[in-house]
Amino acid sequence: MVRNHRITVRLTKEQYQEIEKRRGQIPRSEYLYLLLLDYLKRELQIDRSLQQIAQRLELKNKHCQDLYRELAKIGGNINQIARALNKKHLTKKEKEHLLNLLNKTTELVEKTLQTLKEIPDGTSQKN
Repeated sequence: MVRNHRITVRLTKEQYQEIEKRRGQIPRSEYLYLLLLDYLKRELQIDRSLQQIAQRLELKNKHCQDLYRELAKIGGNINQIARALNKKHLTKKEKEHLLNLLNKTTELVEKTLQTLKEIPDGTSQKN
């Protein structure tokens, strides 16, 4: 591969000395070329990782929105149960049934909230 394009870089004395110290016997232009390629590869990997994290966060956000919609529906059901419980003409059996429904609904809300906490966001490091 022919390298026809030149890039000129200005360095401080300290930067120049550091490069000279690190390159050892490798020709300066080859060492700088390798450094640049390594940097570009790492930057590409970082970009890919950030895209994957963004996709995972988007998926988590969708799951959360779905769960919040369900919670809103459950909240409406709780309100209906509360209204029914406040009616004076309910039998004891009807009230017990409504309280049972209310308890089950509360359990579902707690499970849903726990599920929201457990949805991975994709930002944790895996070894």
